[in-house]
Amino acid sequence: METVRARLAGLIEFVKQTALMQKRPALTLSQHSAFSASEEKLRALPGVSLDLHNGEEDEVWLQLERLHERKPPAPLSPLLGLWIELKGTPQTEPALKVRLAREVLINSTAISEDERSRLMPVALQIGEDVAVEEWVNLEDCLDAGEIRAQFKSYSQTAWRLWAAEEKQRRKSIELYAELFMLVQQMQGNLGDAQLELVWGLGVSTWEHPVVGVIHYPLISQLVEIAINPDSMAIEVRPRAAEPRLEVDAYVAADIAGVGPLATLAKDFFQQDQAGISPFNAASYEPVIRSASTLLDAHGQFLPVTLAEGDRSVPKAAEFLCVTDTWCLFARARDSNMFIEDLGRFEAGIEEAGELPAALRAILTEPSSVLEDVVLPPFRGLSYVSGTQGDDAPAAKAQELYFPKPYNDEQVQIIQLLQVHDGVVVQGPPGTGKTHTIANVISHYLANGKRVLVTSMKDPALAVLQEKLPEAIRPLAISLLSSEADGMKQFEFAIQKISAEVQRIDRALYKREIGQIDDEINTLHGQMAGVDREITHWAERNLSDLEIDGERLSPTHAALQVAAAQDEISGFTDRIGVDEAYRPRFTLQDIIALREARLELKDSLAYLGQKLPQLADFPDAQTLIQVHQDLAQESQLQLKESTGEVPRLLDNSAETLEQAQALVEHLGQLQTLRTQISTSAHSWAAPMQACLMRGGNDDVLALFASLKGEIEDALAGRKAFVARPVSLSFELHAQPEVVAAIDNLAQGRRPFGLSGLLGKGTQKQLLDTIVVLGSKPQSDQDWQHVQAFVHFQQHSRTLLLRWNALAAEIPLPTLETDAEQLMAAARAIEQFDAIVLTEQGEARAHRELKQLLPDWAEVSQLRSNASVLAEAESILRHYLIRHRLAATWAIKETFNKALAGCGGDISEQLQGFLDLSLGQPQVDTALLQTRWSALMDELRRVMALASALETVQRVTDLIAQSGGLLWAARLREEPVVGPVDGLLPDNCLDVWRLSRLARYLESIDGREDLKRLFKLRGELELSLSRLYQDAVVKRTWLRLSENATPSVRAALELYRTAIRKIGKGTGVRAGRYRQDARLAADVAISAIPCWIMPHYRICESLPAQYGAFDLVIIDEASQSDLSALPALLRAKKVLVVGDDKQVSPDGIGMEEERVQNMMARFLGNQVGLYRPLMSPERSLYDLFKVVFAKSGTMLREHFRCVAPIIEYSKREFYNHELKPLRLPLMTERLDPPLVDLLVMDGEKKGKFNLGEAQVIVEEIRRLIALPQITGRSIGVVSLLGAEQAQKIMQMLTKELGEEAITQFQISCGDARTFQGKERDIMFLSMVASPGDCFANSRDSIAQRFNVAASRARDRMYLVRSVELTDLSPVDSLRRGLIEHFETPFTQDAAQVSDLRELCESGFEQEMYDELTQRGYRVIPQVGVGAYRIDMVVEGDNDSRLAIECDGDRFHGPDRWDSDMRRQRILERAGWRFWRCFASAFTLDRQQIIDDLLATLKAMNIEPASGEGAAPSIHVERRQVYGFERAGTVTEEGRVRAHDNRPAKDPFLFWVPDDTLAVSDVEAEQSLPLTV
Repeated sequence: METVRARLAGLIEFVKQTALMQKRPALTLSQHSAFSASEEKLRALPGVSLDLHNGEEDEVWLQLERLHERKPPAPLSPLLGLWIELKGTPQTEPALKVRLAREVLINSTAISEDERSRLMPVALQIGEDVAVEEWVNLEDCLDAGEIRAQFKSYSQTAWRLWAAEEKQRRKSIELYAELFMLVQQMQGNLGDAQLELVWGLGVSTWEHPVVGVIHYPLISQLVEIAINPDSMAIEVRPRAAEPRLEVDAYVAADIAGVGPLATLAKDFFQQDQAGISPFNAASYEPVIRSASTLLDAHGQFLPVTLAEGDRSVPKAAEFLCVTDTWCLFARARDSNMFIEDLGRFEAGIEEAGELPAALRAILTEPSSVLEDVVLPPFRGLSYVSGTQGDDAPAAKAQELYFPKPYNDEQVQIIQLLQVHDGVVVQGPPGTGKTHTIANVISHYLANGKRVLVTSMKDPALAVLQEKLPEAIRPLAISLLSSEADGMKQFEFAIQKISAEVQRIDRALYKREIGQIDDEINTLHGQMAGVDREITHWAERNLSDLEIDGERLSPTHAALQVAAAQDEISGFTDRIGVDEAYRPRFTLQDIIALREARLELKDSLAYLGQKLPQLADFPDAQTLIQVHQDLAQESQLQLKESTGEVPRLLDNSAETLEQAQALVEHLGQLQTLRTQISTSAHSWAAPMQACLMRGGNDDVLALFASLKGEIEDALAGRKAFVARPVSLSFELHAQPEVVAAIDNLAQGRRPFGLSGLLGKGTQKQLLDTIVVLGSKPQSDQDWQHVQAFVHFQQHSRTLLLRWNALAAEIPLPTLETDAEQLMAAARAIEQFDAIVLTEQGEARAHRELKQLLPDWAEVSQLRSNASVLAEAESILRHYLIRHRLAATWAIKETFNKALAGCGGDISEQLQGFLDLSLGQPQVDTALLQTRWSALMDELRRVMALASALETVQRVTDLIAQSGGLLWAARLREEPVVGPVDGLLPDNCLDVWRLSRLARYLESIDGREDLKRLFKLRGELELSLSRLYQDAVVKRTWLRLSENATPSVRAALELYRTAIRKIGKGTGVRAGRYRQDARLAADVAISAIPCWIMPHYRICESLPAQYGAFDLVIIDEASQSDLSALPALLRAKKVLVVGDDKQVSPDGIGMEEERVQNMMARFLGNQVGLYRPLMSPERSLYDLFKVVFAKSGTMLREHFRCVAPIIEYSKREFYNHELKPLRLPLMTERLDPPLVDLLVMDGEKKGKFNLGEAQVIVEEIRRLIALPQITGRSIGVVSLLGAEQAQKIMQMLTKELGEEAITQFQISCGDARTFQGKERDIMFLSMVASPGDCFANSRDSIAQRFNVAASRARDRMYLVRSVELTDLSPVDSLRRGLIEHFETPFTQDAAQVSDLRELCESGFEQEMYDELTQRGYRVIPQVGVGAYRIDMVVEGDNDSRLAIECDGDRFHGPDRWDSDMRRQRILERAGWRFWRCFASAFTLDRQQIIDDLLATLKAMNIEPASGEGAAPSIHVERRQVYGFERAGTVTEEGRVRAHDNRPAKDPFLFWVPDDTLAVSDVEAEQSLPLTV
């Protein structure tokens, strides 16, 4: 460790001594050749204002207005105006002209009429043959005396007054020009001088015997100079740096008073908190007054004796003279603060603890052990893998917080920084170093790190801050040439940080960051899914397909399909190339199918149809019976449908059974009614009425009993009918005879023992009794007679009872003769009929209402005899329909036989059953004829079964092969004509091509890909925004977490102090300024990012080892160890440079002294590193060795168009650069290379005025073009800076300072331009024939590389030598001239037809489609290492990259790299439109329509002319730098100088044919273009 510290001390001391060696004590102001001006000079000039205060904080010490020359005042006399000659300069007095043209005088209104008349030719009285004198002498004028008098008066008054003022004014103009050039120098636009502008106070003079004349201020204050963009006034402001005592000359003179004076000055300036001002004597006079005595005992302070207002400085004399005057001068940047800063670090080595790793790397021997370094993987907008081995577990990708687009090299920088202490990046010209650094800064800030970015000069850092996300820009302080701007940034940053630190809710920020991280993870997943889908589509479109063992590319398949498009178009099945769609049918199957279909023709309709069987149908006779039954049923149904028959309750079996019973009942009821109506009994009607009335139940009960007895009696009467008994007497009159009969019946004597006596009459009556025609003989006979007698007697009784009831109810009255019993019986029968009728009617009424609920006539059943018959008819109607249902069952069997059957015959049979069978109107004979015809047709169809089976079998095979629709058509569409159109001879070929067509259709993912590409773009944009949000949130969160209480307090104190300082004029302003100064020292640590050149580091940052997590040194090839202060503050270092560009040269340093110091201070350094620490070696050279294991190179070039950068790419980088920039239409300047051979150019001394004149004239022409507005211009001298400085002076005089500013015109050598770029660059070669010595040193090669890589759009080579003038070893000049002859090995301009550049037929067809429509198309556009198939450009700067996928250059193995290339170019602003060859071949018009729609959406319209002409990369012209008026060419024409007309932005002028030489045009006789 001690060795390391000793080495560090030696290194610091070496750098300090190197800086001291370069210091030269300044004795006089005249030593500062860049600029110096005294107070006396400045105060006397017009347009100079001093001590201005613009606003509260803007303090301007000096302002110089932009004045312009004034012309002399015009004479008041018009007559004098004719004769006076004014030169326009105050140094040349006016004069009178000796003569004037007569014509001018005659036409003038200033002369009198007399004079005019006198001058007229007619007044001269000369002959016609004598010519009139053309001129008139002043002496010959009548007004000569008056003219001379007026001239004298004008010269002595108006002109002399103007001349006196104009002389001073032009001195101001000269001063302005001088200061303007100084501004250009200090801004790096002119030369490479590192200057600082100083305001000197207390200018002193002394002719010292040791050191010589001293004429120098005692106090210096650094100031900055700027041009006000609104007024173009030059303004000088004080910088925040402390005033410095300028005593180097007195130290060199070894004057003892220097020490006490330095102490006094330090104490004074520390106490004077208000700050120094040349306009406040109290702020500096005590110091200079003391200096007059401390430095020279005889010295004097001059203001005591000088008159008021005299600001002159006396000449140097024997004694020191100190004045209170001031001066302004520019000098080389002072190194005092640099040395002091290193001294502070040197003093703190021992207390520093462990030195930062990046610093230790310089001081430590490199390891001899081979290390296997594993780079971690990162992910951002894309994933970049690490370098872990195959066996190692996959490392989790870290987040890459790059807010801007990036490439792999940029990610590799972060990967290397993750594992190394230092990284070296080779950044060739235009490779996006600033862009890369902005990404690195953002990544580090997002991880809570502090970053310092520095370079030797300002230009390399000028735009870096703008490239950071806007929300974190306040955290990156950029201290460049304008200190005022830097301080404003610092104050704003402090206030912003102070406010945000107080406001930030860390917990909330952490949650928001967590949400952002989750969204980032989600978007990465979605993008991965989209990429997989895109790759899936691409693989299908780019990979070969296999069909039945044959391999084909999609493009070849598309060609075959396109050739048979008409045949395939009729094939609608979606069949693919899979094995499932291989045809299962053969050619023989197709032939059989064709024959079967031809046989079937229209009968094809029976295919797949079930046919009815003949056995299922009846013969004609049975069919006729069925027809008749159905006809009757249909009539019944018609009655129901018309409402003629009321509705039956329902058709259930119960209802029909009830109806059947009711019909029978109604028949009986009708019989009863008929019986009653035909009996003619008068009592019948009254009896019916009685029964209907009711109320006679008791009488009816007696009648019922009587009726029973009569019925019994009548039952007994049957015996007497069989054996009739005849009586001749009335029984009631012969009781004895009745008794005798009883006795006889019992076997006794008739009259007993006394019966014969006196019973003769009775006996005679007995004898008259006859049984069955004879007298009774036996007891049985008498018993029979006895029964008859009893019957007679009982009948009489019954009849008596009958008659008794007849009085109560309407019954007929009967005789009591037994014979009337039959009449009673008949009456009873009638009565029973009446009763039954009444009961039957009630039942009929009840049941009819139930069965026929809608029949209203049922209520008239008793009153209307016809209703009963109608009811019976209605019920019989329904019963008949029920009976006919059996006939329907027969018809249903016919329908079942047809169920599931198809075809025309089935339809006809069904129609017959539906429309004819059972229809009453159909004639039976016609029905029978039609039925027979149908049966014949059925027999014919059944005979086609074999053909139908063939069609079914083969079409099933077709369907099983995937041809469902084709099979369906073959089954459904019959053959029309002699040829089967569905089965052509090549149907198997069509099948194969259809499979290919459907496969190609299935891989046509245009809409999906369009959606996916759009979705991916949206996801990437969202992801980019999320990463930017993450950068901002994380940066502010880390800042808040790192802000310690002391830092927070310092931030608040600084903010408060700045606010209270205000204008800085209050009594407490000094104290507040001191508070701000103290707070700033602590608050600086809160600023996470600083951007400043090397010299600012020592002025602005505290001396603290490892204060920054990362120090980035840009343009390190320009830096030497003067960047050591930055390295001392670094924990890690990122060195960005290029050893192919300008490096330090160590000019002005004595080699012997350098070697001695290296031996003295660097003797103990690491042996490998020590030689690289010399002043002429760059920091890049040193670190390229120190960090040899951690280097990378940026290869993608974004600045120049390809023809320009091709020179550096070929000559210096071995073609490793990848130019990515293709200019937009409005950016392009064709040709990008212009070679101007100056025919009269000659190098004299350090200048070639011929080349300078050509450059000035060319720039004058350029800036006159409106299309050049907004472009920047640069001029670089390839031989010394003097030529460039001369050109800047000429340009400023010719064009004015406004144009210099407007077009950012910069002039210098290559060192001036390193880190810069311009739209248009002029390279002045300076050398001329005879003065062009070869010089191929590395430093010269570096200058050529830098010079030739600054132009974005156009580079001019202005030269006075040709190849024949150069030495063969002058490789640099020869190579540059040869590049302007042929930029590329195969120049695109030599291709007569751009179509030849297309690499495939596909591309040529696409090119033809677009160019024929008038679009501007450029094939094979190279963008870096990438190549775009073709680019279509529009006039509005829109352009579309077209990629034709599927040919040999875009196979499946190239898809991933194609996508990677596309995404890289999309991030660079390109938009892509892709098309697969197979899709283009098949759907050409649709593809073209989509492309045209895309172009239209981008506002890319066809060009007015033909397609884009071949780009001519180079124009060569022979030009002259000096006027050659009247010079005659070989053809005898006079060549005027400088009057070639400008044309359009790409054709500046048409050169004379004899002076314009171009190999290409000479061969092709084409016009030259620019």
